[in-house]
Amino acid sequence: MRATKGSLTIGRVRASKAKNENSYRSSSKTVAKEIIEIKKLPARASRKQVNYKEESEKESEVESEEDDEGDYGFGAVEVVEEAKKEVFAIFEAGTELEEGLCIVRSLGGGKYELVNLNTVPRGLIASEDTGNILKGDPERRQMFAINKEQWDEAILKSELAAKSADGHIFRLMKLPLELRFKIYEYAVIANVPIRPTTAPSKILGLALLRASRQIYRECRPFFYQNDFKINSVVKNFMPYRESVTKNVQEITFDWWGFSQKDIATLTFFAQCKKLKVLHIMITKWSVDAAPYHRRQHMFQNEDSVKRFRKTNGFDKLVAIRGLQKVTVQNCGGLYGASDVTQEELVALEAFLMKELTKPRPDGAETKPSKKRKDRY
Repeated sequence: MRATKGSLTIGRVRASKAKNENSYRSSSKTVAKEIIEIKKLPARASRKQVNYKEESEKESEVESEEDDEGDYGFGAVEVVEEAKKEVFAIFEAGTELEEGLCIVRSLGGGKYELVNLNTVPRGLIASEDTGNILKGDPERRQMFAINKEQWDEAILKSELAAKSADGHIFRLMKLPLELRFKIYEYAVIANVPIRPTTAPSKILGLALLRASRQIYRECRPFFYQNDFKINSVVKNFMPYRESVTKNVQEITFDWWGFSQKDIATLTFFAQCKKLKVLHIMITKWSVDAAPYHRRQHMFQNEDSVKRFRKTNGFDKLVAIRGLQKVTVQNCGGLYGASDVTQEELVALEAFLMKELTKPRPDGAETKPSKKRKDRY
């Protein structure tokens, strides 16, 4: 049977692809290096009262598969040596070339066309004759099809080269992992509660998270060791809800006694998988609930918390489980509960420590109510 020209072409292409794949496999084996183990990120251990490490190791394997899968995953990684590209290309020219910023185009056969942007006058490069030359040669016209991103990248590379020569570049990834962790701790962990919806750029170095994917993966767990001030989980909080639910470990909450907002917020706290510390700030509206507060059902006979047990959100608060530490303080100032004694705050704290530190039932994960979804 006689083969057509098209079938011969397809056969050659397939044979060429097979040949290239075999050569790639053989070359990759020669450059393959050792197998290394990437260490799991340890949890922060500076807060002695709370053990954050207990669940972090269990969650790290799950998160490594969900976030940036394949980029910086934990486990065995094969290190392959990449071909190093030279920064400086040295060649000899038949004529003397002027120094400056140049655009180079290959003409084939070892010949190149060069335009020196430093020495060519503006009037000449913008002249009608130059425009006609470029119009008649699409490949030459393509030399000048440079967008703003390419120019910005060229400027950045030039600045980096100069700073590297002057010793002004700090090579973070050359440091041992333990020192990098110490830097992350100082850079992204604040000494005061912060709001997840407002980036506190003045007190935290959050720009570090955008440096690279590897730094992001290493630094992100430290950011979620902050004490987050959360009083509402509606409106502008929604974009952060899923991430906070999976990672937040410490929360400060102002108890206002709102019938809907406080209940929704405390219900959300029960869904946070890694939450270990909860700070309750008492306001004057969370003490001696007014008649318009919704009826509460749990621990209504507990005299040690009689001034708080009828406040909106009390049932949701005492239903939280799996914490390691609970504190209760008077928020003070204009909204503070001036008539609450320190003994009453201590009694409420002891009661909440007893209830909220009970283990969370296996498989129990509170889900948001669908009945009031539209109202929140």
